[in-house]
Amino acid sequence: MNLIEFRVQNYRSVNDSGVIDVRRRTAIVGPNESGKSNLLLALRSLKTPDGVKALSRVKDFPKDRRMSDFSEDLPVIETRWELSTEDQAGLGLRYGRARDVRVVRISRGYTTQRHVELEGLTSLAFDPERVMRALAGLADARRPLSALNGALGAEIATLVDAATPKSGNVTPTDTAWADAAKAAVVVFRKFLGSAQVALDQSTASFVEDLASQSSLLAEDRAQYAEAKAFLLERMPTFLYLPDYAELDGHIDLEALLERMEAEKTKASDDNFLKLMKVAGLDPKELVRLLAKNHELRGQLVNRGGAVVTRTLRRLWTSKSLKVRFNLDANHFDILLSDPNSAYDVEVNLDERSRGFRWFFSFYVTCAADTEGGLMENAILLLDEPGLHLHPIAQRDLLEAFGRDFKNQILYTTHSPFMLPVEDLGSVRSVHITEERGTTVRTDPGEILDPVTAERTARLLATLRTRSEAAA
Repeated sequence: MNLIEFRVQNYRSVNDSGVIDVRRRTAIVGPNESGKSNLLLALRSLKTPDGVKALSRVKDFPKDRRMSDFSEDLPVIETRWELSTEDQAGLGLRYGRARDVRVVRISRGYTTQRHVELEGLTSLAFDPERVMRALAGLADARRPLSALNGALGAEIATLVDAATPKSGNVTPTDTAWADAAKAAVVVFRKFLGSAQVALDQSTASFVEDLASQSSLLAEDRAQYAEAKAFLLERMPTFLYLPDYAELDGHIDLEALLERMEAEKTKASDDNFLKLMKVAGLDPKELVRLLAKNHELRGQLVNRGGAVVTRTLRRLWTSKSLKVRFNLDANHFDILLSDPNSAYDVEVNLDERSRGFRWFFSFYVTCAADTEGGLMENAILLLDEPGLHLHPIAQRDLLEAFGRDFKNQILYTTHSPFMLPVEDLGSVRSVHITEERGTTVRTDPGEILDPVTAERTARLLATLRTRSEAAA
């Protein structure tokens, strides 16, 4: 499924963002405190790795509005999705009249309930007038039939009462009516059999009409429920990444295991465990092997470094890094070198620049979650990625978004170097006013005028030239 657009309402600083078109890579720019992060957080609430949680009327409802205006049914996030060929096939198998559906809408309010609408759904062959004629015919048949069997008239009256919609009419979405009518017909037929009474042709026809129409409606609702569950399962998970904890280049494995046992791990510990996942290493096994098989321990660590090197080179194509792990007792060191660099010296990760460490941590996280992990079917929501990077590195990161990731990516930024100047149509400008709250515009001219775009591109080219000359 591919996200086409979304709209945020009634959430924190956002009364109504307006419809926001989404591309494979979408940049969201705007001043501090304008609501950029709130847009991403609202979108994330539609499906997180931890499931769907109810939103808070205190924390999430706009604070400048009266609580009397609050309702759990208020819309918060509305999305439109384009289905893949595989999505369409799976949907058609579960819901026959949805075979031609190509676009779906998924939304939620403050409760955990999510709503699914199918655009272009073939009309259901349901005839409310036919239902009402059947009910009227059965009501008319009650008196003559009761003369043959007194109990039969009462049974018909019960059937008509149970199958008559309380509103006086029945619609294709009236599942309560369908269930009541189906149950009433079953009881009525059972009574006819036990009473050994044969209905005349017109009365039997009324019963069959009621049975077929109620079954049609009930079965359609069951198929729709299955289709809804299928689409919600297929919908990508939203991964919101506000920052990336930097890896420590030196780790005490025993101390790490103690923090894991006490469930008091740090953010950097979690990133180290992701690195271990990419390397195929288990910290517990490395500690256990210290006293049992030192040679095997060393072989595992060497293999792990080679695996991480190959994986990062696949993801981070602009760098030919070599990663080596050094294990001394329970002290684990992450060492890196750049074979293509004039200064090819192995250096501990802790001694590299902050920007480099951020880059390394970012790609380790991506590598850990790409291979069958969270990112395999995810949309990335990145809040200020590359904030501490040099302008050239920011531009490299932007290029990597398009080159190295299949995921759709929505990210916020303040940096002109993180704006795709060659594709300003993918940039969304966020504004906030006291009257309207957070709103979003899509006119590229409001985001980066041609002169600024040209200057940014020229400055970036100058920085690249100087960097290459220095190297």
